[in-house]
Amino acid sequence: MVLNDFTNGRIAISEDTRSRVLAAAADLGYAPNPVGKMLAQGNNYLVGVFAYHRVFPYETDDFFFPYLTGIQREASEQKYNVLLFTRYQNTEKAGIYNNSMNSLLLADGSILLGGNPNREELRRLFDEGYPFVYIGRREIPGCQINWVAHDYETGAAEAMEHLLELGHRRMAFVSTDATHEPQQDKLAGCEQAMIEYPDARLIRYQFSDFVPSKLFLDEIMAQGITAILCDYSILFEEILQLLYQAGMRLPQDISVLSMTTATNSLPYMLKPSHIQLNQRAVGVTATRILVQRIHGEIDHPQQVKLPCQFVPGATTGPLKR
Repeated sequence: MVLNDFTNGRIAISEDTRSRVLAAAADLGYAPNPVGKMLAQGNNYLVGVFAYHRVFPYETDDFFFPYLTGIQREASEQKYNVLLFTRYQNTEKAGIYNNSMNSLLLADGSILLGGNPNREELRRLFDEGYPFVYIGRREIPGCQINWVAHDYETGAAEAMEHLLELGHRRMAFVSTDATHEPQQDKLAGCEQAMIEYPDARLIRYQFSDFVPSKLFLDEIMAQGITAILCDYSILFEEILQLLYQAGMRLPQDISVLSMTTATNSLPYMLKPSHIQLNQRAVGVTATRILVQRIHGEIDHPQQVKLPCQFVPGATTGPLKR
């Protein structure tokens, strides 16, 4: 009881007895076996992190890195260690299950992230009762999983309202795959803001459909587009570069904004108009929910959206008449 500090106040052990036990352990060079201790307690005190990426998001400029910072901070507060599942995903089918075995079982529960999860694996984890929380809203037919996401719908509505107030009426929403839940939320927010502007139109595009990419400029010019909403920051930077190469000026010739956090980007070095995300807070909240789930403190799905805010910058401006 003394060595494991496992009395919980219910077993009376005097300070004299405690001191003698610790002194004897020191004389013998004894320390509890940490693995045996964890097995006895039924908890490894390990939070896993698995990313649906070919390469784990180590780099500090990776979109997912701030989530890791939040996860690590909250895990430490909860007295948990963090176990990163970093095996290189060398095929599209690679994932959590290897040879039908759940590789996450080393951890008591796991945080999952990535834009393109294997939804069959998520359903299997749910059916097995393995504790996990997904970062980002993910809908799995037939079950309700735990997730923590950004309130993209509200942020997108603010971004669209900004453009509408500047006089823009023909706008483009550019993404890689508009079927994903975050993209759906962003589109829903845009459409909500447009209700009071019956003359406004939002045209949806998948940037990958334009090969070479300069054909995209031909399309937006033909459609009379005056503002572009980019689904994520890398796409925002690609389109900025494309516009720059074509000699177009921001925001005099066209307005562009990012639907996620963006930084001052080349070639313009302008403060970007963007939706500011609190990725660290999402990581913290996901970890807190996971630990509660591990300890049996919650037994129903937790689905949380954290606020995000549109930040106007220098890449958007009034419609040029």
